[in-house]
Amino acid sequence: MDANQLCTKARFWLAAFHLRVFAVLRNSRLGEKIATRRAQFFTWREVMGMTLDEIDASLPHGFHDAQLASYSISFADRTAHLELAIWMGVPEATETYRRASLHLKGLHYWIVEPPDTNYPFNAAQDLTIDIGRTADFKDAPAGQLPPVPPGTFENSVYVEQWNARIYLAAQIAELQWTGASENWDEMPPEGMHPYDVHLLMHVTSEWRKMARIIGAAMGELDHQQSRELKQGREVPLDLLLQERLQALVAQGQLEYQGDLTKMGECELRYSGS
Repeated sequence: MDANQLCTKARFWLAAFHLRVFAVLRNSRLGEKIATRRAQFFTWREVMGMTLDEIDASLPHGFHDAQLASYSISFADRTAHLELAIWMGVPEATETYRRASLHLKGLHYWIVEPPDTNYPFNAAQDLTIDIGRTADFKDAPAGQLPPVPPGTFENSVYVEQWNARIYLAAQIAELQWTGASENWDEMPPEGMHPYDVHLLMHVTSEWRKMARIIGAAMGELDHQQSRELKQGREVPLDLLLQERLQALVAQGQLEYQGDLTKMGECELRYSGS
């Protein structure tokens, strides 16, 4: 009998042994215990789910600079549902985002701080957020948040446009991707001109010079975008940004005083401030 025949015979007897052991276990109390423990293990994994910190650690940049489009709360089901765009940026495409739904189950509390009125809290745009552990924030309202039961995680959502936080506590977090990655350098958020994102970040509820807003936005934009072809002619970036501000005024998002055609003689703020 050669070596190959020996190996084949050994594999046959090993497989037969495994089948015999499985049959014995299946019909024994030990087998019942093993099956019960296995079922309990997978039930435990399903019930425990993930925490927000665990999801955060699994993402390329965590929840840093994620875009929050909307959220909804079900008090009867004790759940929260958030529609997000997660920042997935890489060196060759820094403004890459991927849309996802974040589900929180076993919601214990959801507490929203009032926004800072010096920030663009009422702008018609997605919110830039970051999520971290509540205990990591030095200014967290220690002693003011409700106590939570065992197995509950506590997190804080910082909203950049509010300069305020949402405090939450839940037991299970689930992230579900709802779209492919998108490069927002090439595809801005739906309904928004790519320049508007930079302009609106420098508008507040207080009057601010148009020239100051445009200058701040230009500092964030790539120097290669200093000019743009428009109807066959090159238009300087500052004039393009001025046109976008005029469009935002026409849309009712901003209000102005002074001469809207002159950067140095016009002031802007959010409508209804």
